[in-house]
Amino acid sequence: MKMMMSQKIILALVATCIAACEYSKEPVEGLSELREHAREDLARGPNIPREVIVNNDQIKEVKVVEVVQNYTANDISINVKDPILNFTEGKKGSFSISVSPNREGVEASLEAQNLPEGASFKGSQKEGYVLSWTPSFYTVPSGNYVRDYKVKLVARIVKAKTDDEMKVLSGFVKETTVSVLLYQDAQKPTEIKHSLKTEVSEGTETDFKVTAKILGIDGKAPVPPHLKVYFDGTTVTPGNNYQESDGTRYVISEKPIYKGDFIWEFPVKFNTKSIKVNEQLKSDGTLMVNATGSRVRFSLAVGSPLGPVSNSALVQVLIKLKPKAAVVPPPVELPKEVPPAAPPLVEEKPVDTSTPGLKTSKRPVPRPKVKK
Repeated sequence: MKMMMSQKIILALVATCIAACEYSKEPVEGLSELREHAREDLARGPNIPREVIVNNDQIKEVKVVEVVQNYTANDISINVKDPILNFTEGKKGSFSISVSPNREGVEASLEAQNLPEGASFKGSQKEGYVLSWTPSFYTVPSGNYVRDYKVKLVARIVKAKTDDEMKVLSGFVKETTVSVLLYQDAQKPTEIKHSLKTEVSEGTETDFKVTAKILGIDGKAPVPPHLKVYFDGTTVTPGNNYQESDGTRYVISEKPIYKGDFIWEFPVKFNTKSIKVNEQLKSDGTLMVNATGSRVRFSLAVGSPLGPVSNSALVQVLIKLKPKAAVVPPPVELPKEVPPAAPPLVEEKPVDTSTPGLKTSKRPVPRPKVKK
């Protein structure tokens, strides 16, 4: 009897509660929202961290939290077109370099360290960076051909998608090293000129000058340029009936003089005073009779102290021979007149004046007396 009364009381209380409360189909508050989050989680995958927000011991919201990981070497690229940057003394050169973060919303800066004196490095991630330099002459030490500089490129993160991400990435640094090679200005000498006339006289010493322009070689050069005088081996030019002999034997060069603006001057002598002039030959090698001159040729070239040699300049000269004096035969000495030889002396015999048949007296003839 008591059991039945207890059941009735419980049923009455439940009915009262149901009547007092609004009916809800969801057994748990926010169940549909939880189901929506579950569908999103399945779409994102199992490895995405989540933040669970609880309110009054009930799940209110589930948020996906992005975890920022540190950059690695593969997350940013420093792009240099050439691994070795080549420059030459006295010439302006420039190379483009860029930096590329491989994460969306991230920006980076690029810095160049250990730059050579006078070099610049400017730009930005969007516009790109440019390393420019106009090296001075004689930057490469004397005796060397090239100088190597090691330039360090340093990339840093300067902007991120969020503040939290920036806090994590602010300490990221990536470095790489490139070689900057500086070469001496080894340009070929140009503008070879000479002032020697096409005709000179035999028995004279003629001064003339040879000039050349050598970019990069000025008065500070530890080793001056040199003049090269040589015979090209050509003796007969097609169309000529004469030969041209080797003229280098008459050329004497002296120490060069720097004239400014990379111009060098060589004082030279063409000496036919103390060096015998050869006779003129015909193209067939026989002697040209009654020639008034002797034709010679030689080539000039200027060598840079760094190695390159200029193109050659051909010089052709006619050496006018001195007129030969008329040959006067030496006087012929006539033999001296020799007096005719005297006839041989004949001993005279005394003439016999006696009369034949008569006897002559043998008495001595008396001497005449001399008066005292």
